[in-house]
Amino acid sequence: MKLKTYVITLSKTFPQGHPRAGQPTNFRESFERGLKIHTIRCNYDLWAKRLDEVIAGRAVLSVRQWSGKPYNSKQEPPIKILTKEDGVGYQKITQERLFTDYFIINEFGAHHDGLSLSDFYNWFDPKPTKEPYIIIHFTPYRY
Repeated sequence: MKLKTYVITLSKTFPQGHPRAGQPTNFRESFERGLKIHTIRCNYDLWAKRLDEVIAGRAVLSVRQWSGKPYNSKQEPPIKILTKEDGVGYQKITQERLFTDYFIINEFGAHHDGLSLSDFYNWFDPKPTKEPYIIIHFTPYRY
């Protein structure tokens, strides 16, 4: 049985609008060193459906990096192909909790997302939203 492949890309540089726009994120290096153990995305329903397939063993998650500007550059070869054996998983989180829960903020900013606390706050759109985010875990660690 051929497994489906879902691609998740890491940004090489900080996006426009971020105080550090254009500077390196070092996400790839953080991921390879085991420091970046998750990513946070919008589109909870889409990603949850895909990750359910990975968890069930019907798909893999290909972690890649953009060669330049996200969605306007080529993807580099996979950094790693993750399977259910790697502990891939996910959690739903609201914007309110993402930015108010002391434990979550400090775990994300200081340890697991590859960003400083300041960069973490500036990465996400500050406009209020009721749509949930998804934390995509690359390891068995959960919050």
